[in-house]
Amino acid sequence: MIKFFRKIRKNLLSENKFSKYLLYAIGEIALVMIGILLALQVSNWNTQRQEKQTNVLLLKKLDSELQLNINRLVDLKDGDNGYVRRIQRSDSLQIMLSKGLNENDMDRAIKNYFVSNTLNLYTSTYEEMKNTGRLYKLGSEKLLNEIETYYRLCEREEFYVLQINNEVHLQIKNDINNGWYKVQQDYYTFGKELTIKDNPWLFDRQSQEYKNISRQVNYANFYTKNILKRVNRLIDSSEKLQEIIKIELNKN
Repeated sequence: MIKFFRKIRKNLLSENKFSKYLLYAIGEIALVMIGILLALQVSNWNTQRQEKQTNVLLLKKLDSELQLNINRLVDLKDGDNGYVRRIQRSDSLQIMLSKGLNENDMDRAIKNYFVSNTLNLYTSTYEEMKNTGRLYKLGSEKLLNEIETYYRLCEREEFYVLQINNEVHLQIKNDINNGWYKVQQDYYTFGKELTIKDNPWLFDRQSQEYKNISRQVNYANFYTKNILKRVNRLIDSSEKLQEIIKIELNKN
């Protein structure tokens, strides 16, 4: 092809047809420019296609991370020792304490205590996208805002739950370290009869130890319900973000 064009140029010059040669040269330059522009356009198309493929993979990975968070949160909420069952047990213990404990209540009452959990949510995909700059190349400003809002919520709730756990444990230590914990230790070490014998205050609603337990159970139950609200909020937010990602994936 190059030899063909070169031959044309040579013939035009040898025949002194300068005007025709000039038109030919302009046409050849135009063809070269068109070729360069087409090559650039093809390169841009390939780059955009690769960007879109990368975004799809990252969004699917992010969707999987959200599902892991949902699974974790649902387990914290509805598991064998999840927040829902803990609240049910605490509600039951509150009723027993308000009426006054008796020996038949001991087996149920002794198993009621505040157990703390950290949320331990997954954020590695989000951190990867943020650190590599891929987060800001997703193309959708709305999607970017939703993702950042969700992970800020996760960070905030992790912090508050940790603060609540620390506060409740401190209160437990101050209120009932020498009361309820001793009862539990006695119960599992020596059995119910010796526990009742060594801790007669269990059936004295006017004793300081009994009042401390009643106050602490109410306190712990209140904050367990608070944590459950936060867990439900995170589940809802995770599912909402999944729906937004699904819509974004359907566009591709």
